[in-house]
Amino acid sequence: DKLQVLGAALHALLGPGLDEPIGALTPFRLVVLGGELKAKVSPKTGRPLAASTFRRYVLAAQEFYARQLESAEAIEARQFLHGRGFDREVAERFRIGYAPRHGGALRQTLRAAGFTDEVLQAAGLTRQGGRDFFVGRVLWPIRDSAQAVLGFGARRIYDDDRLPAKYINTPESPVYKKSHVLYGLDLARRE
Repeated sequence: DKLQVLGAALHALLGPGLDEPIGALTPFRLVVLGGELKAKVSPKTGRPLAASTFRRYVLAAQEFYARQLESAEAIEARQFLHGRGFDREVAERFRIGYAPRHGGALRQTLRAAGFTDEVLQAAGLTRQGGRDFFVGRVLWPIRDSAQAVLGFGARRIYDDDRLPAKYINTPESPVYKKSHVLYGLDLARRE
């Protein structure tokens, strides 16, 4: 069954710690299950920010992270993936990426492309104060059933990571509601 193969592949990527199944779907499936997006209001203009704005920011972050996986700094990330049986083709298929250890690389890159701090933070890409939300981690995109990127899951790969959690997800945002998504269903529907 293709769903079991997908689940086994992603389980290999993430390693121990995700052994509990979610119903018959393990360990990773993602689809928007329902709910409504609440508009964030721009403090500068007072107008609501459209969900498409947040999705554009998150998609730009996905492209940034995917490119970073090919960088010299990401050697440990590539070794980590290789150790779990993920070659370059699989990483590209799942759009796996890498968040650089420099805590401002994403913000700096997207700000140079015209993105604003306000929306970067509201989309869960940076923390208050401007530091990137994900630093020094392997990332995979979290998508809805239509394959739109909503956020990211990330795994620690460095022992000196500032956050003790092995896994973290994008914080709740206008487009990412953890209780409304199930990982991997977008891929299963494509198959």
